[in-house]
Amino acid sequence: MRDQTVVVGFGVTGASAARLLLAKGVQPTDIAAVDRYEDAVGEAIELGISGFVGNCMERTFIAGVVSERTGRVIITAGPDECAVLTTMLIRDLCPHAVVVTAVRNVEYRRHVLRAGADHVLATSEWVGRTLAMTIGQTGSGADVASSEVVLGFAADE
Repeated sequence: MRDQTVVVGFGVTGASAARLLLAKGVQPTDIAAVDRYEDAVGEAIELGISGFVGNCMERTFIAGVVSERTGRVIITAGPDECAVLTTMLIRDLCPHAVVVTAVRNVEYRRHVLRAGADHVLATSEWVGRTLAMTIGQTGSGADVASSEVVLGFAADE
């Protein structure tokens, strides 16, 4: 059974993704967090999530985090070059996992797809789309915090 989700990069974006998974009912024991900063991993541990401090671009380190249970990987590690290399490594170690990678610059989208990501979100583009959709849904944008906007992005966008 591939029920583990690994979040690589537990900064603002990775932590937000993990919190949403928890809110949707995913058990903390089914999530693992990876970050190079102890403070970020400490935040994951406070949420009940297993945390690992290390370099996500080191094969031996990542190989010690992922397992046969790993079915989903969220990569939010930056800079974008790091996200590309991490995606390649994860794809090699977890050929059957669904890999979702965030990049800041839309120019890296094709590199991440070639590296093996199933889905790529360019955060700069995503934020712009979300802002536009929110205004379209609410009329004024005043209730953004209380609105849930769900966007789907295919890998070939």
